[in-house]
Amino acid sequence: MRFTTYARVWMYAGLAWAFFAAAAPDAWSQVNVGGGGNSSSEQTGNQPGSTVIDPQLLRTSVTGFTGFVSRQLARNGGNLGGAILTADLAQGARDQRGAAAGGGLDRAAGWVNFSDTDIEEDVPATLYEGDLRNYLLGVDYQLDDRILAGLAFGLERGEIDTRFNGGTVTTRGVTVSPYASYRLDERWSFDAILGHTRGDIDQVRGAGIRSETDFRRWFAQANANYVTGLDVVDNLLLAGQAGYTYAFEKIDGFTESNGNLVAANRNPLGQVQLGARAGYSLFDIADGWVFHPYGGLRYLHEIQSSRVSVGPGQAEHPNDNDEVQVSLGLDFFSGSKLSGNIEFLRSFARSKFESSVISVNLRWAFGPSGE
Repeated sequence: MRFTTYARVWMYAGLAWAFFAAAAPDAWSQVNVGGGGNSSSEQTGNQPGSTVIDPQLLRTSVTGFTGFVSRQLARNGGNLGGAILTADLAQGARDQRGAAAGGGLDRAAGWVNFSDTDIEEDVPATLYEGDLRNYLLGVDYQLDDRILAGLAFGLERGEIDTRFNGGTVTTRGVTVSPYASYRLDERWSFDAILGHTRGDIDQVRGAGIRSETDFRRWFAQANANYVTGLDVVDNLLLAGQAGYTYAFEKIDGFTESNGNLVAANRNPLGQVQLGARAGYSLFDIADGWVFHPYGGLRYLHEIQSSRVSVGPGQAEHPNDNDEVQVSLGLDFFSGSKLSGNIEFLRSFARSKFESSVISVNLRWAFGPSGE
């Protein structure tokens, strides 16, 4: 690899570090939410919903977004020359059909993703349930045989029934997220995702007490990936991933329609993730298509997060730090251009919280080509 390429990578990494240092200088502070927006003795039913549920919304939104982008890199790295997770699957499909014969790979690609997440918490003092939807659009380009870089745009909308205060919370956000992967060799690779989200919150509680506010979110994720080849066991692909996610969100202070003043809120998130998946490739079973059903297991551990506190006499919130995600999905490829994925994911291990996600992804590779 040329020296200028290395220099470019380190320059971008330095700019990213400066971005986070400037944008979130106090992101490592520990905060408490719930138990009263302005008073630690107030019952959770007497405060705006966002002051109680935001830590979980932050966790769900960031984990979901970075997971979608990371899996997008994993499924299609081979199609762009980066060997991450399912790269050998894509390469095997091209070799079998001869799609890459006589020419290079398409360096540029565009993709779309839709996901629908159902969440529910049944702690009596913070009882809520709702739905989060994400619409993603991305483009990426392979700089050389090792580095892929891209940019994703996202729209998110959340509609939550906050039963603990007889109200609702509606969130809307727009995300811009650069990402990149680096292929070390045929088995190991690394990827990184940065992102910034701006959005607004509309909420109501009790007897029609309304409020509006804005939020800003920063997040970053880095992963190390390992993948076996299809030649280890015929058509069987095993993959693993280890990574770290950091996020910080600030919700502006606001005044409710009854005149109640609510202070600004800051919520950090530091999370370690370990994942593994196994899948089996089915070649040319439908006019040249390749299908790859798989199952995955992912463990998340929070080393930093906001803690939900409640008022006197209310049942304590568990504030779980651990989560296990189980997924079932199907990757599919048609030639070297069209690929996609359908996945269902279910979360476990948090004692009073559960979520389920269904996502659909489509991707199309196009020129210019590299020899």
